[in-house]
Amino acid sequence: LRACEVPSCGENQVILATHMMSMDPTMRNAMAGEDGAARTQGSQYWGFMNWPVGSVPTWRICGVVRESKAPGFEKGDLCLAMVPWRELNAVDAENLRKVPEGLTPSACFSCLELTAQTGYCGVKYVARPKEGDVAYVSGAAGATGLIACHTFKHLG
Repeated sequence: LRACEVPSCGENQVILATHMMSMDPTMRNAMAGEDGAARTQGSQYWGFMNWPVGSVPTWRICGVVRESKAPGFEKGDLCLAMVPWRELNAVDAENLRKVPEGLTPSACFSCLELTAQTGYCGVKYVARPKEGDVAYVSGAAGATGLIACHTFKHLG
């Protein structure tokens, strides 16, 4: 760890204190150097999936609002954001999503974030199951496969 400048809160921003960081399998690409980054060229990931050695990774966190100058966000709110992995970040309100009432940060990362979205969207928009279809999901699919299985069961 190294010391970072403490951010100040601007208009329509919050100071978000990191509570939990999401560690996803796809992050391996970002840490693989130029060869790994090349695999994502042209994708949504390209702009933030190339972390040179010594840089601060930018990825999903759940944080607690410490200070707010943004309507709709108050001190103590739990929010999700894509920010550098630091203790504190100044985040524009448009880049925040509140954790739904009654959900824990770990539930958000497991059921509402990238891994789950990949499983759900892959089934709903790519596989497009119909009633009576049979699907096979490899055990190697892990958490993404678990969400895919539940989605297949629900949709077909």
